[in-house]
Amino acid sequence: MFFGDPWFRGIDLATGPDGSVFVLDWSDTGECHNSTGVSRTSGRIYKITYEAGAKTPPSGWDVSHLSPLELAKLHRSANDWYARQASQLLQAKALQGEDVSAAVGSLAKELDQGKNGPLRLRALWTLRLTGGCGRCEAPGAVARR
Repeated sequence: MFFGDPWFRGIDLATGPDGSVFVLDWSDTGECHNSTGVSRTSGRIYKITYEAGAKTPPSGWDVSHLSPLELAKLHRSANDWYARQASQLLQAKALQGEDVSAAVGSLAKELDQGKNGPLRLRALWTLRLTGGCGRCEAPGAVARR
């Protein structure tokens, strides 16, 4: 990816539900440490998609209405965005005191019996976020394979 602006400074990347990539740019022609005269509104956001056949977000991109168990199943999605959204929502539900035990059970099964390393890691991260990973903190609990 090339930019014609010599002051382009890409500082973050994020994926969207449609597989596109968002690039956050901080364009500041002033001195980096100058506290006066520096514009704090000169950042830009670019959305990068394929030219041919670019997808639009699927109609079901809003997953906030799904049950905890359905959110746990999203961890198996080939689209990382859905897995991350599911993890964040499960954490929020757990923090609000909602019963996420069905999701915890599903994720624990993935962690214990799954064959796919990245999916097991997703399960571990979400179990840790939801407080469902008490047994994962024991030394060697995950390193059995």
